[in-house]
Amino acid sequence: MASSTAGGVQHPLLRFVDDAEFWVDPAAGVVQVRSASRLGRKDLGVNRDRIETIRARWRAGG
Repeated sequence: MASSTAGGVQHPLLRFVDDAEFWVDPAAGVVQVRSASRLGRKDLGVNRDRIETIRARWRAGG
């Protein structure tokens, strides 16, 4: 059975809140991740950097 969780992540300096969502599918052995800005069109790569940091920490075991 797949499950998901979502929440807001606040930029430490600019105080903008971005959405982050994680969808866990144990049957497929994957975790799908989405991070998007709530306001505006550009985030200067902040959301991609956030997801890549999460991915690196996951692979490192913590």
